[in-house]
Amino acid sequence: MNKTPIKISLLSILCTFTAVAFQACNSDKKENHPPQPITPLYEKLETLGQQDSMTREALMAENAKEYQALLSFLGADSLSGNMLAALSESRPVQVFTPDVRQKYPALDSLELNLGYILGQAAEENIIIPQRSYAAVVWGRPESMVFVNDVMLIALNHYLGPQYEGYTSLPEYRRQVKAPEYLPYDLAESLVATSYPFSDNKSTILSHLLYQGALTYAKMRLVKDSKPDMALGYTPEQWQWLNENESRLWQQLVKDKYLYDTSELTTSKLFDPAPSTNILSANAPGRAGRFLGYKIILAYINKHPETTVTQLLSPEFYSNQNTLISSEYAP
Repeated sequence: MNKTPIKISLLSILCTFTAVAFQACNSDKKENHPPQPITPLYEKLETLGQQDSMTREALMAENAKEYQALLSFLGADSLSGNMLAALSESRPVQVFTPDVRQKYPALDSLELNLGYILGQAAEENIIIPQRSYAAVVWGRPESMVFVNDVMLIALNHYLGPQYEGYTSLPEYRRQVKAPEYLPYDLAESLVATSYPFSDNKSTILSHLLYQGALTYAKMRLVKDSKPDMALGYTPEQWQWLNENESRLWQQLVKDKYLYDTSELTTSKLFDPAPSTNILSANAPGRAGRFLGYKIILAYINKHPETTVTQLLSPEFYSNQNTLISSEYAP
């Protein structure tokens, strides 16, 4: 009499266990993104100038594509051993390389972060072109650039806010030069290069939506992401923005900025700065990105089926009905 119920019970348990195990395997698989190799070009370059010409040519051949990208970005027309030797003895390379090596004794963590970002991008159907990646140091203001199919990552821009070489920089620039901001900058650079802003009218509203979508993408791609970090804010700045969100939005609407197309207004709302004076003297810089992100969150809450690539499409962020559909009302 009891055999049938027992069999059914055991079968149910087995099915439940199998389902849970399957889900766990799928979850593990989803996050099992292999690290992406990054060539430590700064280390290779440091000793290049000390080699004889024959050895130098052999070392150049190992990473010719990456060296060519570096020299091309720095203004050289072609790959030259003499140019690389001169570059290896330049002041930025000599000054920054030991400090970068001390801060990043290995690139394992960075490679894991990059691999995770690329893996998550594939999961989200975000198309990122295949390329090689190289870590460099230089005296240029750019922290990341793309040259052909090479991404150059300048690690001397991520040595920590207290780094002696940053003392001449204003606080708002120093605070984002910490290693913890590096994964977010990687994600933003990769996505923004693949999905650049494209809107002929270029209204503040379209910039709000695009910057919000870009931030949302970073949140989806960076492991254990935090919104304040994704936007480049300290926890205190993030708290202030949330407490004053309604007032900032009302000021933006009151001053009729939504459909403004001037580059000056765009710059004041989205470019790095000590504050967003155009909205409030106390608002941290780039507050337009914060408001844009909040609009996107409101839209996703109403339309959860929306994909990241849809958010990054001109058809989405150039459409003024997007704001209406979001029902954003802080």
